Amino acid sequence: ILLAIVASTIWLVAESSERFAEVVTARAIRSGSADLLSTMQDAETGQRGYLLSQEESFLNPYKTALISLSGRREALGKSVENSPQYASRLPQLDQLIALKVDELNRTLELAGSGRAAEAIMIVREGAGQRAMDGIRKLLSAFMVESELDLQKGIDDQSSATATLQRVTIVGAVAIVAVLGG
Repeated sequence: ILLAIVASTIWLVAESSERFAEVVTARAIRSGSADLLSTMQDAETGQRGYLLSQEESFLNPYKTALISLSGRREALGKSVENSPQYASRLPQLDQLIALKVDELNRTLELAGSGRAAEAIMIVREGAGQRAMDGIRKLLSAFMVESELDLQKGIDDQSSATATLQRVTIVGAVAIVAVLGG
């Protein structure tokens, strides 16, 4: 009886640890997706502010976003490396980010050299907007899916913990009954 209790406890602890790891991964994916989306939106905000005002101070969100962009993308990549359903979509995300960053850079270079009208025409063509819409769509899907994974992981972990608690109680009662006998 004692061996069965110990074996089942070890198995349930391992099961609980596995569920916890799933929760941590889902949380990292959700967080990484939100951070990357926020960074891209900051870059876009800086671009628009500068194109409208021609004030250098409006470039601060853009510059900050570009500095942190590769780190945030790398963090998201690390969090999905063992999740093929996410990792398979990263090349598409990378392509969209490259398109958007290229559009941001081109328009800001043009505006900075006194060709703001040309920069605004590039924005009006909509390629940057389509890229940003694709980025939003992909990262929003990551966030929704990871939220579902997170909830499932929490539910599974709660179930494993409850089972561990029941096995421990049954084991304690069995040990007391054997010792009493």
